[in-house]
Amino acid sequence: MTNEDGQMTVWVCAVCSAMLDVHANFNTGEVSWLHPVRVEPFDHEPVPAVSADGAGVELTCHFCTMPNPMWSWQPREFVTTACEHENPHGCSGPWAACPPCSEWVQVRDLDGLVQSVMHNSTAFNGLHPRKRKDAEEQLRAVYAAFFATDPAGPSLIG
Repeated sequence: MTNEDGQMTVWVCAVCSAMLDVHANFNTGEVSWLHPVRVEPFDHEPVPAVSADGAGVELTCHFCTMPNPMWSWQPREFVTTACEHENPHGCSGPWAACPPCSEWVQVRDLDGLVQSVMHNSTAFNGLHPRKRKDAEEQLRAVYAAFFATDPAGPSLIG
């Protein structure tokens, strides 16, 4: 999200300093914040707070959730998607990427990115095959919406 000056607003969790994903429901106008998918589950609900300078923000790859991403990709417009049983929602702002995920984004390889994330992110290990297939379909929908914006980048983080 951007403020009235066009500057990027970085939302973080006031409890754990993780950068939060901001979602807007287009049917209701409701805005919500979610922790990123992580290896370990969060033991609390997100407590959104604005980070003035980004100091202390725990960055992870928006794609595979690996820590310390090096690259940033900026969608050229609001990313919108609708997953099964969910209302259409969207998000904006730069997407952080680790080197392997950034390479998949660079060449716009949706299948490669989805398969890489499903294989390398431990968040999907041990899922029942049906839930794993559902997760893969959701990733495909979100990443396809992201690619449809023709994101600019990569830009070095830091």
